Amino acid sequence: MLLGNIDAAAEDALQFLTYTSRVTLLVKPGKNELSPTARRKLQAGGIQVLTGEVRSVRLKGQEIDNILLTSGELLNANLIFSLYGSDPNTELLRHLPITLTSRGMINIDPKYQTNLARFYAAGDVTDHHSDQVASAVHGRAQVDQAANYALYPDRQRLPT
Repeated sequence: MLLGNIDAAAEDALQFLTYTSRVTLLVKPGKNELSPTARRKLQAGGIQVLTGEVRSVRLKGQEIDNILLTSGELLNANLIFSLYGSDPNTELLRHLPITLTSRGMINIDPKYQTNLARFYAAGDVTDHHSDQVASAVHGRAQVDQAANYALYPDRQRLPT
């Protein structure tokens, strides 16, 4: 069971077909932003698209047994993968001259540098990588290295 409302979620659902033929995409009521192309591809792939909102997840021992929707409907599932995404918490930066993307994410270059000198960003507040812990950790390590290098005096750096 994949949870998502946009074409990126549909694309992930299609990619799950590599591992199983039983894929269901659950979209929230009133939040379905799937394009006609995405809907056609999901249908062609045999992916069921349902509308509902998760109330609770029921376990059998240590494993997922089913999902109870707010409507009272019970869906069988042995895997739940959330693709809802997140809203970046960049409110604190709104008073700074930091360039944000149309989604409110911090705009960075490949070296995690923002448009403001010596101001770096990594993780879920950027569009640089997927919203995953491993990507955020990698980004943080990259930022640490870039910031450290930026603090070197000129005598310790070669011109670029």
